Amino acid sequence: MVQQERARRTRERILNLTAEGIATQGFTRTNLKDVAKELGMTTGALYGHFTSKEAIADTLERAATERWALLRDAADSPTLPPEQALDSAVFGLVRAMADPRMRAVVRLAAEGPPRAAAVPNLLDTVAAFLLSQLRRAWHHDEAGPARTWRPEPVTQILLGLICGAVFTRRGATEEESQSDWEEAARVLLGALREDRGKDHLAPAPAYTGQLPLP
Repeated sequence: MVQQERARRTRERILNLTAEGIATQGFTRTNLKDVAKELGMTTGALYGHFTSKEAIADTLERAATERWALLRDAADSPTLPPEQALDSAVFGLVRAMADPRMRAVVRLAAEGPPRAAAVPNLLDTVAAFLLSQLRRAWHHDEAGPARTWRPEPVTQILLGLICGAVFTRRGATEEESQSDWEEAARVLLGALREDRGKDHLAPAPAYTGQLPLP
């Protein structure tokens, strides 16, 4: 029993350190030899817990998929108005980025190939859910003033927010960086709420390859 508990703790430490490497360096540049060295174990001993770096990534992705399912189910409650459902999903995801394991999986999803994943791409499933919630919210207030922004580009902006919380973490401390991203989510979602009854933005001029005249 003691040996099993020791093996479980070692396995968790391998997952944590590999996740931190993937989150900061990407899958390709993360080296299990470095992970083993930091853990004070041989690479062979590490492979006794996971057969490959791909196996570790698969474990992280399956756990993240389960975590996202819980966030999605909580946000998709029929008792929540559409905008609150959207808030719940976005805030839940941004707050989840405090966990290096979740950041690692978002980075894996953003990097895409060459690695074949054992589960659906997390960002694809998140994007589909956010788009459905935005369309639901927009439809819900159809009787009111028109929206300025279409759901599709707003979905891309929300995905950019989530990816930014992975790729651009700045601050004196990890806690400060996380707090900044949660504040960014609050600002963005607040702007979406205020997007009613405004004149539509003029389309951006086509790029001609020349600077505009003064």
